Amino acid sequence: MVRLVYFLPLIVMFVASCQPDPEKLLERAKNHLEQHAYISYAHTALWPNMISEIDTIAGVTKFQKNKNIYFDYDYIGLRDIVDITYINNDFKIITHEDSIVTVYSEEDIEKNKRLIEESMFITFSPISFLKQTAWKFKPDTTGNSKRYNYFLVETDTVFDGKNIYVENHIFINPRSLLLEQYERRAFVDGEKSQFITYYFTDYELRKDTKDFAYALPEGYVTQIAGKKEKIRPLTEGTNAPGFETTDMSGKPVNLSSFKGQKVLLNFSIINCGWCKTALDHFNREDFQLSENINVLYINPVDSKAQVEKYVEKFHVPFPVIAEAKAVGESYRVNGYPTFYLIDEEGKIEKVQSGYQKDFINSLGR
Repeated sequence: MVRLVYFLPLIVMFVASCQPDPEKLLERAKNHLEQHAYISYAHTALWPNMISEIDTIAGVTKFQKNKNIYFDYDYIGLRDIVDITYINNDFKIITHEDSIVTVYSEEDIEKNKRLIEESMFITFSPISFLKQTAWKFKPDTTGNSKRYNYFLVETDTVFDGKNIYVENHIFINPRSLLLEQYERRAFVDGEKSQFITYYFTDYELRKDTKDFAYALPEGYVTQIAGKKEKIRPLTEGTNAPGFETTDMSGKPVNLSSFKGQKVLLNFSIINCGWCKTALDHFNREDFQLSENINVLYINPVDSKAQVEKYVEKFHVPFPVIAEAKAVGESYRVNGYPTFYLIDEEGKIEKVQSGYQKDFINSLGR
């Protein structure tokens, strides 16, 4: 017993000396993440709602270093309800319930930078957490992993006569140097209110970059940000609205001149992945368009200068009509691509919203 008492302080000192310095560990964790060009992980959030139930939010987030305007990474956020992508300053929200891809112009983003800077995929990410500098070590451990707990005070105020206090916590594994858990603890008048917990697992870290692209779901349509109204396309069997305009080469285009032939109106914009996929389909060596179908490539949104650059980069094998806002409105186009197949009598034979492989194939011979 005497020997044990004599050696106990030495044992405690030895164990303490083996523990990482909390401040150095936090800095090492930051550096560890920053040293990697590609970061991917799965996340699961437990989010209590207002009726005392807990919503579980799960997904995957991928980051790759790229000096964008509003964030130092490209990123792809994947969830069952919505995906978000920010690649080369190009921001999109993909809503699965409505099968819609919403694209944002640089002007839209400049007016509302919060879309990117406060996206949940960024706000609740280890990258953003570790960029914060106010973390303080809390000398306790959780579970068997001995993760280090750091906290910062988000709110400490009185509102409507109630004391509101909110703490953020991050938990770092000293072995992997990875942030494995985040907690947001809210208290009202000292009583536990809402506790939100995020778990970060299945990390993949690479010091080199990799192909970084988002595969757009098939059949989705692309909409321009700000257009919230639900506009139904013209119905099949009705007369196609006539129009007169000129194409990019200056040649006049009059829909009525095609009477006795079929016409496919391909409404597309340049910032639309499925529009490009449809164009690639038309350009395939093994695809031949039926001889009795004339195609007009119509862009109601982008400027003529933008469309010219697009056509220089990608082959468009049809007459191209740019700045065709009035034509798009007359056909009630609210998403891209939208196809109208007009029959020989000038009636709408088929309306197709979004890219569908079978539809394009049906136009071939």
